[in-house]
Amino acid sequence: MARKKNPDVNPRASFDNYAKQLHGSEQPPKNPKKIQQELPKVQKIRQRRTIRNLILILTPLLVVGALCVYMGTSMSKVSNVSVHGTDLIINQDVIDASGLNDKSYVPQLLLNRKRVARQIKRRVPAAQEVTIKMTSMRDVAINVHEYSATGYLDEQDGYHVILSTGVIMKAETDHPKQGLPVFRGFTKVRELRKMIKLVNQFPVAIRRDVSEITATNGDANPYQITISMNDGNEVIADRRTVVKKIKYYPSIVAQVKGQGTVDLEVGAFFTPKASK
Repeated sequence: MARKKNPDVNPRASFDNYAKQLHGSEQPPKNPKKIQQELPKVQKIRQRRTIRNLILILTPLLVVGALCVYMGTSMSKVSNVSVHGTDLIINQDVIDASGLNDKSYVPQLLLNRKRVARQIKRRVPAAQEVTIKMTSMRDVAINVHEYSATGYLDEQDGYHVILSTGVIMKAETDHPKQGLPVFRGFTKVRELRKMIKLVNQFPVAIRRDVSEITATNGDANPYQITISMNDGNEVIADRRTVVKKIKYYPSIVAQVKGQGTVDLEVGAFFTPKASK
């Protein structure tokens, strides 16, 4: 059965409505003049992005290249090493212990300053604290704080400094400094260190007046010591009791005239020197 055409429907109008619905969501084409105005802005954005990417790529390469050039020149190596704050220590011993020379690299030293300082303290027993700093691009300064000296050990090759830690320095000197006692006759390091601890327990005024301490071991007493004082007197004592008895020394010499020997080994009495 054939369908009847609706005389009220216009086919052309229906097609136009369909076309409008199909393309209704599309944006109308831009004006060519407006496109020409926006094109330079897009180009500038692209140029900035290109430059930024080049900077990100070239900067690390330039840094690495400059570092390689720097490490290949003498500017990257240590020029001078100076030592400050030493009195007992020989400066060259500190430099040798550091291992620094004209072949050492400055950047490597900056990264390992604490390790180098520990190395110096390990190799130089008299160094209590060590700090390292750069005074210029190539000059190094090593600052040393020493342990205090408590006396000198008299040996055949000379006088050796005894540190407050009990360590005996290898370097010798012909003339000990005044104000520090000289220890003689102590063949064992353990006995010497014990004697140093005993002397450090003396009253300050008496300790400053001590000139020499000798392990005399007289009269079959292995603990006997003889103490020479700066005032010209001598004290004979026993190491086991000297700390308790030495405090009587000032009152004993205040009651006598002239110089002599104060015996504190058994009792406490004074014997004047025989007159010539």
